[in-house]
Amino acid sequence: MKPTISADGFSTERTSLANAASDQATLDTMLAHGDVLFQELVPEIRLRGEISMMFFGGVFSHAVNKRPTAGEFRVQERLGGMIARTDPSPALVASGQAVLDEHAPGCLYARVDAVEAAERFVLMEVELVEPSLYLEHASGSAAAFARAVQRIT
Repeated sequence: MKPTISADGFSTERTSLANAASDQATLDTMLAHGDVLFQELVPEIRLRGEISMMFFGGVFSHAVNKRPTAGEFRVQERLGGMIARTDPSPALVASGQAVLDEHAPGCLYARVDAVEAAERFVLMEVELVEPSLYLEHASGSAAAFARAVQRIT
């Protein structure tokens, strides 16, 4: 469970049906501050990580793999997560592109977070207002982002 508006894994908590009663107070506190969503924990995140794909002006730029540290389910660096550049499969990029084409056509930039589970695309989230585009992980990505901004100005 996590706030619908959040960043960097803030207030993201793990729960289950078995623990629902004991986690109710945590949920109540979260709800007192805003809306909450429940997202299924995809086991592949712990095994293979989550892929973040950056698109500028509707064009794929680069991707990173985010992996949690041992015993953790969140991938954020402040929680011990590791981030490294990766080259996602063409099928994964095409799936991310299809999500954007359908739901955010013409957006300046987007980050599509996904997991490959049983050789299929599992969408985790789409970030359309995102301060972390991992530009430091891909040579030329800052220039590609700047060109996308120039095209709309």
